[in-house]
Amino acid sequence: MKPALAITAGLAALSASPAVASDRAEALVGAFQRWCLSAAPSYDGLETRATQAGLMVEHSDSTNTPDEGLVKTKLWTVANDPTGVYSLSDGFALNKGKAVTVCELSAQDAAGDDVLQALSRTDRLGAPVGARTSEDGVQRLTEFKSAYPHSSILLADGTPQHAGGVILNIIEVREPGR
Repeated sequence: MKPALAITAGLAALSASPAVASDRAEALVGAFQRWCLSAAPSYDGLETRATQAGLMVEHSDSTNTPDEGLVKTKLWTVANDPTGVYSLSDGFALNKGKAVTVCELSAQDAAGDDVLQALSRTDRLGAPVGARTSEDGVQRLTEFKSAYPHSSILLADGTPQHAGGVILNIIEVREPGR
């Protein structure tokens, strides 16, 4: 076979094979599954696991006012992951009986399409239930079904602006009487 034909045949074979998410995207989705999806959202649970893993708190805040209720947040930077740095966030809000719990992972250097592809695998979250562009046109917002009641999973990325960066989170909202 002539070298030019061999190269063309090789490229054709590559383009015919299914797309594969990057190692970075696979690692981030794996981390999101470990940190945020291994149990129902729990502020105290994530804080305990992060402490046990030896993560240092980068930012912590807690307020409790009559108007806003109780709001707690924590942020850790995970710098010892072999595939790169990412941020892990924990949040909890309680106001007039309504409780909101958030577990979030973000990475400034990840490609949204790669992370979406990794999340959408059937052995992960499967097909998204919805997608839209943010009102300001800066982010693509993709929602996935959660295995936990009262919860939804959201991927926000910079794809509409051809920008890197992703935010993955699971949000649980519990209201009195629901």
